[in-house]
Amino acid sequence: RSASQCLGCGPWPNYEFPSKWELNDDFMCVHFIPRTSNQHTWRSQCTFWSEAIALYAQQLLWQCPHAWNRLTFAAKDVVAAYTRKNRLRPMCIADVLRFMKHCEHSIVFADFIHDQYDSDSGVIAAAAAQYNTSHAHATPSTSTAQTVSSSSSFLSSISGVSSMVTSMFGYLLPSTADSDDDEEEEDYDGAHDEMKHGVTDDRKCVFVPILEQLCEKLCRLHFYRQSFTKQLSQLLEIALIVCDEKRDAFIIAGFAFERVCMDVLRLTASDVCALKQWLIGTHRVSLFYMHDGDDDNNTQMRWTTTTLASATTDEERAFVLKNEMLFFDASSRDEKEKHRRVSAEEWSKMQLLSIQMTMKHLRLQRTENEHVLHTLKHELLHKLKHTPSEQRSAFVHQNRSLIERKKLLANRISKLDGSLYNLESTLHSMEDVSLNKMVLLEMRNADDMLKQALQTAPTVDEIERIQSGLQHSMAMNRELGEALARPMETDEFDEEEEEELLHEYDDLVMAEVQSQLPDVPCHDVVVVDNGKETTQEQSNNDANDTQPKIDSVEEKVLLKQQ
Repeated sequence: RSASQCLGCGPWPNYEFPSKWELNDDFMCVHFIPRTSNQHTWRSQCTFWSEAIALYAQQLLWQCPHAWNRLTFAAKDVVAAYTRKNRLRPMCIADVLRFMKHCEHSIVFADFIHDQYDSDSGVIAAAAAQYNTSHAHATPSTSTAQTVSSSSSFLSSISGVSSMVTSMFGYLLPSTADSDDDEEEEDYDGAHDEMKHGVTDDRKCVFVPILEQLCEKLCRLHFYRQSFTKQLSQLLEIALIVCDEKRDAFIIAGFAFERVCMDVLRLTASDVCALKQWLIGTHRVSLFYMHDGDDDNNTQMRWTTTTLASATTDEERAFVLKNEMLFFDASSRDEKEKHRRVSAEEWSKMQLLSIQMTMKHLRLQRTENEHVLHTLKHELLHKLKHTPSEQRSAFVHQNRSLIERKKLLANRISKLDGSLYNLESTLHSMEDVSLNKMVLLEMRNADDMLKQALQTAPTVDEIERIQSGLQHSMAMNRELGEALARPMETDEFDEEEEEELLHEYDDLVMAEVQSQLPDVPCHDVVVVDNGKETTQEQSNNDANDTQPKIDSVEEKVLLKQQ
């Protein structure tokens, strides 16, 4: 970086100067003088200042921190940008701009674009094509680099010359340059007298390479699909209508286009107007307004001429931008006429956008009126505080205009509220229609899916047959479970064997019981009972009488054991 850059010189901080800036004082003095008849000096001046003007135009668009016009500049702006610290001003800028316009075709005047963009002659498109043809493989910066590299060997053979001549030849082409440059110089010299009054210090011009680069960016659909701010992204979702994504053919509302240019590219209103005129003049954009052609059955005839609608006030400009539509299409003019039709869906979307823009404008007007009304009320209250009570009737008579203005503003705010309510109701109704369409479409899709599913569903007879089969299978399964739950029998007995076993078991129990009882006496005993004598036989009979009681006791023992 040069010393002037480090010191912060230039139109704004961190400004980048040309590569040969402040090479030495002799070099700078040679290139700051007016144009002379010396062709070598003039050629060096054109090369140096072409690079300087290109750098200025590029940094003005992308890096300028001030609220200046970023596409248009005048000769005095370039002079102010490149004035040195010692107050030395370049005095050949106007001539260099003429050279860049006539020979390099890289400069176009802003008033020329304004006058010729809507003509059928196509002079702007021809100017752009002429520049693209002449600079298809080279730019001013690359040509300058080629100039410096090709002259390095030539400088090595120069000795014994002054530093001024050496500095000058350091930025010159060799004397064996192409003959085409000489022819261009001759053509320029012939047209110099014709154009000597064409460039003035105040006449605005545009650098064509920067303008073409910006137009190519704006003509691409993916540029508008970037991550902008939330509000701008929501606006572009409504304001952008894609016609053919492969051809980058789309329609965008003028209000949204201006918002993108101002918020993203930081252009001014004048720059946006010049950009639109260049886009229309180069046949990249077709223009139409929504209020033209009110016949709904003839939407393809809504296209207007290429003339931009003029507006004198901010309200008129907002109304124009609300109705303005830009159709971007890079195809030829005949193909545009074929594809330049707006469908009913696209037209309804643009009408929705128009309603939203109108609502936004009404809200802005209401906010402004409320602010004025608040200020007016504050002024009236302030005056009433300093007015005695006996003089208030006279005060009201003197300030009747303020009171009438207050009523007028209140009535206007009320009317704006009513208009907003009506538009919001209409907008909500339109949204409800869209929602109803969506719901109806989903119901149709669900009905189609249900019908397709019913085609593969079984009949009632098949379902009954399946149910009977299931019941039979369940019964068989239940029987199998019961069979598996039964205990297994390993030995089989006959009924007679079972009875014998039972008798044997009874005998065993009886023997066990008798063993537990006392023995029966076996001798005869004479017992005197009331004067009667009983013998052994009688006692045996008595013993036999007690036998049933013993059986009952045995039964009780058996029951306890069980």
